Amino acid sequence: MAAAITPSINDDILREVAFSSPPDTCARLMLTCRYLYHEAAKSTLQHEVYLGCDAQIDRFLRFLVAEDHTRFRYVRSLRLHLNLLSSDLVRKLFDNIAHMTRLTSLEMSDGELALETYPYIGDVVKRITSLQHLGSCTAGWLVIALLNDLDCDLTSINLDWGAVVDESFRDNRMKRETLLQYHPVPFLSKWTHSLSELRCSGGRTLNIPGDPECTAVYPKMRKLTITCDNFPDPLPYIRAYPNLTHLSAVFGGFAHVESAHHRKRNLQRQLDPRGTGTWRHIEQYTGHLGSLYQLGLTCAIDRVRIDDPLLAESDVELLSDIIFHAKPRHLKIACDGALLLDQHTGLSATLLGYGASRLESLVVTILPRDKDMDIGSALDTLACALAILPLCRLRLLVEGVLLDPTRPYIGVPPAPASPPPYNFAERSLSKFDLDGFMWMLTETLPRLNDAIVRIHGPREHRQERKIEPSGGSYLASGLDRSLFEF
Repeated sequence: MAAAITPSINDDILREVAFSSPPDTCARLMLTCRYLYHEAAKSTLQHEVYLGCDAQIDRFLRFLVAEDHTRFRYVRSLRLHLNLLSSDLVRKLFDNIAHMTRLTSLEMSDGELALETYPYIGDVVKRITSLQHLGSCTAGWLVIALLNDLDCDLTSINLDWGAVVDESFRDNRMKRETLLQYHPVPFLSKWTHSLSELRCSGGRTLNIPGDPECTAVYPKMRKLTITCDNFPDPLPYIRAYPNLTHLSAVFGGFAHVESAHHRKRNLQRQLDPRGTGTWRHIEQYTGHLGSLYQLGLTCAIDRVRIDDPLLAESDVELLSDIIFHAKPRHLKIACDGALLLDQHTGLSATLLGYGASRLESLVVTILPRDKDMDIGSALDTLACALAILPLCRLRLLVEGVLLDPTRPYIGVPPAPASPPPYNFAERSLSKFDLDGFMWMLTETLPRLNDAIVRIHGPREHRQERKIEPSGGSYLASGLDRSLFEF
């Protein structure tokens, strides 16, 4: 019998396999041969390592010290949940972190408490000169001190001031001078040359136009996320981050009159020829409708994802105003079915407006609640509005679960008893001609080459029709798929 021939695979190919595999696959690859035992271990440590219990730390440290402690230099990213760990293991962990000379990312879910409980953590972290990202979901005076002591080029920072329970930045008694000192623009100015992404949550902000402390400019800043209870003045950020491309904003709830006041004031300041102006162009906004409305941005925004769970009739004016200025190429929203009823002020009218003339991609989820609504007629009206748009891509979902009287809440199974007869809205859904609707779209939208239309209802009945793009569905690399799907 001829001897079996074992094929020889080039080491470079094996390395590419290891470095393109997820951690669990790498763990299995390590068992196959000596070469992959080394290369797959390196690949595993390129991924983020999450440590949240003693057993995970124990296994991780035993993995690190293999191969004569050579694996330390391959660790790139750590996410730590320190308040669940024993003191001895925390000390042992940070003794080892001190040897991770190429660590670029460190997230501590409870950084302020950890620095208070284990003061030596700060001494270790401030000596990591390779660090590029630092994050803490609790931030206060100890995190501030750590940031001031860091000697590295941070490109990304994630801070949450709201979870500190003693002297937090939510304290209304804090002096204006102190709040201004720790406004992100002046506070992080040591990284004007490197910072490209900032996530800032829970802090109180001020209206500070003209304050000399806010003169720093961050030319590399691209992504900004702000979450807070009060309304932040956008002008310091506009001045400081002139090249911003991604903006996410969630502010506390405001009365309509107060929101309109903020918007009017900001529009005036950004349109003032003697003022700072606004961003030239934003690639992507994600967040609440009211937050974007209050910011009063006058620049074009290519992609807008509104994260409110359900837009109501009272939101149409805000949405129309935003679209007028943003002129998005892509829009994602979820709205009450009532927005389809009024042809003059509803969603269809908004899409017929000047600001929607650039829309190439649209994702709309509609949740009708009015059991007397003629949904079929409303959808036909929407199709007429879509017909004038340059749409290439469409996702339309009509979710009829709120019409179902056998389901008291979304997610609750229908009652097993004999169901009541369909109400008027459910009957309109059952009679809706989805094939005819798709034909109308293809006839009136010649550029439409990627579409999914789903009708959920009445009750458990579901329909779906697709227009498949030639070559398969495709999104450019780097785009967030959650913007473009239901």
